[in-house]
Amino acid sequence: MIQKKDFLSVILLNYNMKGLIKGALDSLKRQDYDKNKFEVIVFDNDSSDGADIWIEQNYPWVRLIRTGKNTGYAAMNLGLKYAKGDYLFFLNNDLTFAPDCLSKLMHAIKTLPEDVAAVTPLRKDIKTKKTAYHRKILSRSFYGCSTIDKHPKKYYEDGFTGFPLYKREILNKLGTFIDPDYFMYAEDIDFCYRTRMIGYRNILVTDAVIYNMGRETSKKYMGEVRITYFNERNLLQTFFKDVEKKNIFVYFPYMFFMRILALILALVRFRFSIFWAKLRAYCWVATNIFKILKKRKNVQKRRICSDSEIFSVIGNEYIFLKKLLNF
Repeated sequence: MIQKKDFLSVILLNYNMKGLIKGALDSLKRQDYDKNKFEVIVFDNDSSDGADIWIEQNYPWVRLIRTGKNTGYAAMNLGLKYAKGDYLFFLNNDLTFAPDCLSKLMHAIKTLPEDVAAVTPLRKDIKTKKTAYHRKILSRSFYGCSTIDKHPKKYYEDGFTGFPLYKREILNKLGTFIDPDYFMYAEDIDFCYRTRMIGYRNILVTDAVIYNMGRETSKKYMGEVRITYFNERNLLQTFFKDVEKKNIFVYFPYMFFMRILALILALVRFRFSIFWAKLRAYCWVATNIFKILKKRKNVQKRRICSDSEIFSVIGNEYIFLKKLLNF
């Protein structure tokens, strides 16, 4: 694919839900950003409801690419192959854009310091219009939480994000954007952590806004049990793959304790299906540990920044534990 300089590729992932993606595509058509400077690509993950045909018929200006099978969020890896832009914006299908979203994000990524790999928009609830978060925090237990400020700043260093607008050159340096073994959930923690490992930052831009429904496709086609399974499994993959060797031993007791606590809480709340989903996730990691450690070698050889440097910016155990305990 011939790349275009100063060009943006907006990439959406779709699986069935043909009516859901309408809001995203309609709001992209209304963007105040120069239409000659961006394209819209939809990767269709083998929809069975005719969503791909519906998109072709109603949105001829969209580049529709059929993946041929449902590979989950890993389909986004095709962006580097098919996208023309030297900036790539990765998104789900359950959102709409404020009219100036693209222009605000592109202005930010072009004017922020060179070590900014990606920018992400402020996420608001599509119904209430309330802000979802200003900052995401990653605990050393490899669970996350978010915070909202009463007096928000224009920019925040984001711990992880599911809606990144990346510089292509940084994606090339990552080696792998979405780990194919993740399918869905926690893939953003993995690629954002690896971005920081190689010396770059992710920035939340609060004046660029998207309105998000949140997990609409996965709630319909996966349900809470499978979501829990993938989330737990992939968080642990990230821990064993991305953390420095010495810190695997340092953080492991804390990480292990938090998983035991999660199992106990599921039991005492009589959420037995969630208990088994978590347990299955832990078993999957245990039986695939050598595969994870093999990938770890490739990840760690790219490392520039230490875990302590990363957590000094995106980690805050006090806030995490405070939210966990509902203080």
